[in-house]
Amino acid sequence: MARVPLVDAEDLPEEFRYCLSRPISILRALGNAPGALHAHHEYAEWIRWRSRLDPRLRQLVIIEVGLLTESDYEYSHHVALGHRFGVEDADVRELVAVLEGGGNDYFTPAELAAFRLTRELVEEREVRDPAWRDAESLLGTELVTEVAAIAGFYLYVATMIRVLRVEVEPEYRALLPRPARPAEDDRSGR
Repeated sequence: MARVPLVDAEDLPEEFRYCLSRPISILRALGNAPGALHAHHEYAEWIRWRSRLDPRLRQLVIIEVGLLTESDYEYSHHVALGHRFGVEDADVRELVAVLEGGGNDYFTPAELAAFRLTRELVEEREVRDPAWRDAESLLGTELVTEVAAIAGFYLYVATMIRVLRVEVEPEYRALLPRPARPAEDDRSGR
């Protein structure tokens, strides 16, 4: 059960009601702090509609954050949303393989570099210079910065989901169980 009430649009001040045009549980939970909901909404809208990063890669980065943080909510929502942006079930399976140390012949070098950067950011809260340089050489400075900004934002989202104890809505549960994250001792090095 969520730690905070899930508010409805009519419970918000008029100027923030548009933030619940998609009344999903994380947004409804954030509605308890309308200013935070507004800031979250604006950043998420930039990611979704104005980011220059390829939409499929963007969604795969977000799904990777969901897998690495063990967030069923984030995973299920972005698998569903990812389908709208070109993510196929095979992409998700191969992303899991990458996290397990394989899958390297499925994705492009630029995609693999983005996944490596995301993994370091999530697991270490840092990106080492080799991972950054590799991704930057393949994606360019603007897009590698976007990868970091998007992965960082969804790390925050996964944290808020956990802190607020937001549950996966019934319509997204069909996308679970998410693939298991490899055990620490089963993962190969970078």
